[in-house]
Amino acid sequence: MPHPVKLLYIIDSFTSPYAGTEGQLYKLIEGLDRDQFQPHLILFNCSQYIEQNGFPCGVSVLGYSKLSSLNTWWELFKLLRKKKIDGYQLAHIFFNDPSIIAPPLLKLLGIKSIISRRDMGYWYTPSYLKALRFNAKLVDAAIVNSRAVKEITCEKEGYKPANVHVVYNGYQDIEILAANKIDLRQSDDEIVLGIVANIRPIKRMQDAINAVAQLTCKGFKLRLVIVGGGDPSDLKALADNLNVLDRVEFVGSQSKASDYIQGFDICLLCSESEGFSNAIVEYMQHSKPVVCSAVGGNPECVDDGKTGFLYEAGDVSELTEIINALVEAKDAAETRAAFGREAQRKVAENLTLPVMLAHQEELYINVLNER
Repeated sequence: MPHPVKLLYIIDSFTSPYAGTEGQLYKLIEGLDRDQFQPHLILFNCSQYIEQNGFPCGVSVLGYSKLSSLNTWWELFKLLRKKKIDGYQLAHIFFNDPSIIAPPLLKLLGIKSIISRRDMGYWYTPSYLKALRFNAKLVDAAIVNSRAVKEITCEKEGYKPANVHVVYNGYQDIEILAANKIDLRQSDDEIVLGIVANIRPIKRMQDAINAVAQLTCKGFKLRLVIVGGGDPSDLKALADNLNVLDRVEFVGSQSKASDYIQGFDICLLCSESEGFSNAIVEYMQHSKPVVCSAVGGNPECVDDGKTGFLYEAGDVSELTEIINALVEAKDAAETRAAFGREAQRKVAENLTLPVMLAHQEELYINVLNER
């Protein structure tokens, strides 16, 4: 029986298995076929999570992370050289700074490399792009989590489309237990809107608050529940100014967002940029209708008029009209239920963890076999 392929993963830090990219990386490493692959994680910096919980594979900590420091480059080179001697043949790189530093060193050492891109490049700067376009000539393949991310990666970083592979995020089957459902209503006739996302400007949560304010003025009984970390003070001030502070609830970061999602009637995501939203898939897994901005990979996930509705990011009027339709129409409750059933079916058929793992493992073998 052939020996398993020794495979490196390189990332600057790992703080939580519940975060988007880090969560997918954790599931990938945990689920790899150990008969085929022997993974090892390289971290630029250690984290409290790793120290307290460990990881599903061996971990090496560089101890340096400053991009402009020669020590970072030298220490990573020495570590990669050791891993090369130990038989590691392929490296998969995540996040920004490792994408700058690692490819030239891996190329120099004869280790093949793959980079991952999982967003629409909101972090690009002219200096980053200059280095990334150079590195695109050194990297053997790129993995992206949506067609939209593929398009921006090819356009901005200069990758050839044939070298960029779409592998959608993979999700484990979930058991939705009614006993864990959190009842968020304060009255039986209240409709609960929900957002699961950390509070950041890019998420445009103010649009949802404005929509709630407009619909509340029309007499609708709505409650907006926001599940995610971050400072809510500006959003609370907005809700107060619009006289809907009692209609908006901030519950902070939660380890089991699913308990809250079960209590949502309509799930929202108002972002101005998304690669492929894990929150949307969680909504769909819970058989919930989704209303989200038509940005990035969102239209690849949500079928407009079938599993939910898409609207132009920042268009509060359109967002308000859609929520109105899902609340006011005579058959609104059945429409929401039908959207939710179709959403759950789509995830179960197309976005499973085994499908993601099979595509990743196939790509690793193909890259290794290319001359």
